[in-house]
Amino acid sequence: MILELKPFSYHFFFYFLCALNFSVFAQNQVRGVVFDSDTKETLPFVNIGIVNKGVGTVSNFDGKFYLDIDEADFSKNDILQFSSVGYKTIEVKISEVNFNNTLFQKIVMQPEAMQLNEAIVSAKFLKSKKGDVVGFSYPSKNKFGYWKGDGSLGAELVTRISVDKKRHYLKNLHFYVNENYSDSVLVRINVYKGGTIYPEDKLLKKNLTKMIGKSAGMVTVDLKPYNLIVDEDFSIGLELLKVYGKRVGLVLAADYRPSTSYRRYVSQGQWKTFRGDAMTFYVNTSTLSDGDISQISDYSRNKTLLKLQ
Repeated sequence: MILELKPFSYHFFFYFLCALNFSVFAQNQVRGVVFDSDTKETLPFVNIGIVNKGVGTVSNFDGKFYLDIDEADFSKNDILQFSSVGYKTIEVKISEVNFNNTLFQKIVMQPEAMQLNEAIVSAKFLKSKKGDVVGFSYPSKNKFGYWKGDGSLGAELVTRISVDKKRHYLKNLHFYVNENYSDSVLVRINVYKGGTIYPEDKLLKKNLTKMIGKSAGMVTVDLKPYNLIVDEDFSIGLELLKVYGKRVGLVLAADYRPSTSYRRYVSQGQWKTFRGDAMTFYVNTSTLSDGDISQISDYSRNKTLLKLQ
C-alpha cells in the first residue's frame, strides 16, 4: 500500500492499480483475538504492528488479526505493539512472540481509567454561540492524497489545523472524495493534540468510524457527540480500517494552501512529515467564552453526580 500526497495523474493511477500485484512471502504469521479484560468481549480496530518498522494491521470486527512477520527482518528488541483508544497499550519484544500460525492467541487489553468530568455540551447551548470554520476548505486542482494498492490497514493521512487561543468546540469535520475505486472503504477519524512533532496524543478517546462509498463529493462527520474543545493547534485525519473489494483506490482532495501534513503507511508505522501540503479537511466550530466553559463544567459535574447516585 502506498500513501502519498502529491500532484496526481488519474491515467497513471488507474494503470498502476490494474498492473499492481503484491505477493507476501512471510516465514511466520501471528494470529490472535483481542479481548476486553472486563467485559470479555472482542475488540475491533485495535492497532497492531512492529513499532516504526512498516509491518502492521488492525483487528477486524470480531477482534481477530493476522500479521505476517519475517523474523530475519527484525531485531530481538523490536516491539510488537497493541494499542486502542481507551485501553492500556501492550508491548511485546519480538523475541517473546509466539510464532504459531495454526492457533489464535488470546490478547487481553485493560481499559484505562475513565474521566468522569468530561465536558457535556448541548445542541441548545450551541445555537447561541458564534460559528467559525477552521482548516482547509479549498480543493486544489493538482494536489491529492490517496491510498492505492492492496491497502495496508492502519495507514493514516493527517493534516495540522491552526486555531487562535480561543476555545473552539468542534462540531463537524468535512472532507472531499474525488474518486473511490473500491466498493467502499471504512475509515476511522482521529483527532490529535498539536503540540508534538508527530501526531501522538489523541483528543478523541472513542472510535469514530465512517463508511465511504463510491460516490464522489463532500463527506461530513458529526463530531458533536464527542465534546471536543481545543484552544491550540490540533491535527485531524483519516485511518484506513477495512477495504471492501479487491483493492483500495481512494482519492481525497488536497488544499492549495500550505500547511503541515503527516502520513504513515501502516498501523504502528513511522510518521512522515509533508511541509507545505494540506488535505482538504475543515471543521465547523463554535467559539466558547470563559463563562461558557464554567457553565459547561458545572452542568457536566451535576450530570456526573446524578449518574453516580
